[in-house]
Amino acid sequence: MPQSEKSRPLGVTLDPYGDESLIGFIYRVARHRSEYQSGRDLAVLNGMVLSNRPPPQKLDRLAAAIGTDPNLLLALCYGSPDLPFCVFRGLALPPGSLPRSPEDKRSVCPGCLAENAYHRAVWDLSFITACPVHSTELLSHCVTCGKALRWRGKGILRCRCLRSGDLSSVIADPVSAVDIRGTKVVHGLLTDPRFASEAARARTLPALQDLPDNRIIEFLYRIGLESVGGRGVHVFAMHYLGRFAMKPHVALTRGLQAAETWPSGFFRILDAMRQRTPGDAETTMRKYIGPIERWLAKLDPGQGMSIKVALSEYQASIGLSLC
Repeated sequence: MPQSEKSRPLGVTLDPYGDESLIGFIYRVARHRSEYQSGRDLAVLNGMVLSNRPPPQKLDRLAAAIGTDPNLLLALCYGSPDLPFCVFRGLALPPGSLPRSPEDKRSVCPGCLAENAYHRAVWDLSFITACPVHSTELLSHCVTCGKALRWRGKGILRCRCLRSGDLSSVIADPVSAVDIRGTKVVHGLLTDPRFASEAARARTLPALQDLPDNRIIEFLYRIGLESVGGRGVHVFAMHYLGRFAMKPHVALTRGLQAAETWPSGFFRILDAMRQRTPGDAETTMRKYIGPIERWLAKLDPGQGMSIKVALSEYQASIGLSLC
């Protein structure tokens, strides 16, 4: 494992951490290289657009300039840009799981940065807004300028306004033991060994036991977002405008609670969805149940059977046709 960022002498070859984001690594390297003005400068001057999903062939030159193995950089990528999905630690996730561009705001856990100052890839995911290690919300806005946190220049410990102090010293907002539960499960599903037991328990729940890990994450987040508030046309989607405003870590826990109280917890969320649009049963089916059915139809054979059965039972209970 690489040395701690704060203890590493300058001028040495840098290797990435296995759970580091590629863009974060590029900015971290730039801090140690006087020939580059910024992380963006390091990438562009070595033939690569700053991205967490670059074409694999673009990594060789960058790796040579840094002095590391290109395979280590490839392991940090979220899949090829040509794929219709993103890849995170071997799991295929919908494209909306990641920032649309490297210009999107960053998020960090000050507690984790204080322990070792590098940007964890998991912080880029749209449904990760809290740290299960420190039970705090991720920092998404600069405490000095108030704007969305972005990097400029070198390193990842200061906002682009360059007026903030060290981000690792910021006191983050706490998250309750209840609200952090869903995030712990998702970290475990994303192969974080510290939360393997939480993930293992979730896999045994009747609603989730026939789903692969990536689909468990999807279901918990999709149905959990419906529990925290209506989303207009974005029914049962993997994204919501205003990521941190909706507190996705709360949504993950709500989704987990629905799976733990199956099927009554699921039915309560469906009831809440129906109440947003008063009208006949057919309208309800098209707007709220239809998107869930379409998601289920994309699963492999034999997957999501408990969800399908529960959805059919619910439709029958409100008088919807099952054909």
